[in-house]
Amino acid sequence: MPILEKPVKPSQGSDEVDIDVYETELEQFVKDKRKLRLSLKSLYSVIWGQCSNSMVIKLTSLDDQKKWKKEGDCGSLLQAIKQIVMKFEHKKHPVVSLLQQLRNFYSYRQRENHDIHRYYETFQLMVENIESFGGEIGVQPMFLASYYKLDKLSQDDVDMMESDVQETYIYKAKERSLAIMFILNARQDTYGQLTTDLENRYLMGYDDFLKTMTEAYDMISNYKYSSQKSPPNQRNNHYQRQGLAFFLHANDNDTCEPVAGRAGKLFPNVPCYRCRKQGHYANQCPLFFFPASATATKSKPK
Repeated sequence: MPILEKPVKPSQGSDEVDIDVYETELEQFVKDKRKLRLSLKSLYSVIWGQCSNSMVIKLTSLDDQKKWKKEGDCGSLLQAIKQIVMKFEHKKHPVVSLLQQLRNFYSYRQRENHDIHRYYETFQLMVENIESFGGEIGVQPMFLASYYKLDKLSQDDVDMMESDVQETYIYKAKERSLAIMFILNARQDTYGQLTTDLENRYLMGYDDFLKTMTEAYDMISNYKYSSQKSPPNQRNNHYQRQGLAFFLHANDNDTCEPVAGRAGKLFPNVPCYRCRKQGHYANQCPLFFFPASATATKSKPK
């Protein structure tokens, strides 16, 4: 909710100009505060009017509802609505409610009728709802250790780390765990191959898993997938999807070491036009598999 900044009273010995400015700002502050209070009460009424009958009944049963209405506390009202929608009831035992929300979150998957934007909003809403009641997601020590490894920090670096830097890494590790979970919980029929591609890249030494929810949202939004089936003699042997190509081209500035081809031979100065990496020829790219039947010429005439 908006907060008005109260004018600072001038110190003793200030000139008349500073005093006049303060009195003018104070007068305007009182007017703005009155307008804000009336505006919030009006907004409260609008929000209340949009609630269904069942929602109104549940809100009315809350102990602080009358106080919220009197003060025009829209923030508390919206928070209560969010909790009711997510079935985080006030009357339940708080530990039971939190554990149920955690269970719902970890079992949540993108629904078929939910587009990416709605999936993102629901995902974020569940996280915010859990955190508002003291729960946390993505705070396991392994997540933090993984982020240290990503930034190539030694144990000595970690031990000498200042508290504010440590807090920053905790936040980054948490954000990355949410980003990875966002991708894993997306529709498997559409984005399952993206997860497989990222895992295969990791096995090759490229940690391309996303670091933030914004990056994960952008990747899912721009991921190109073709449901076209492969011919019988080529099925499951090479990609008919554009998702991996999109992802690799978006990371052309990757500074990882050259990668050998499927035969194990390394050509450090040879670029692959398929994955855009150095170290192998395109026909030996380890990320694109082509069976012999796919590259064979037409059968010889009898």
